[in-house]
Amino acid sequence: MCQQCVDAVRKHWPDLPEDQYGELLWGATAFPFACGEETANQVAEMAERSGQDLGLALALADEDTDRAMKALDAQPDKV
Repeated sequence: MCQQCVDAVRKHWPDLPEDQYGELLWGATAFPFACGEETANQVAEMAERSGQDLGLALALADEDTDRAMKALDAQPDKV
């Protein structure tokens, strides 16, 4: 994990055990495809949206992904 990501989790999820940092980052952010500022912003957003509840953050991330996939499916195919 990048240090900026770890620092963001420590800042915005102060009660989250370190052994759950990876679950948060992999399940509720674009990590590892994005790192640094983008992931740090997502960590902060998920902390706010979920009230620092890891299970809720993961569920919200799944809903966000489903919504984005449906939006892509609704776009006309461009070949």
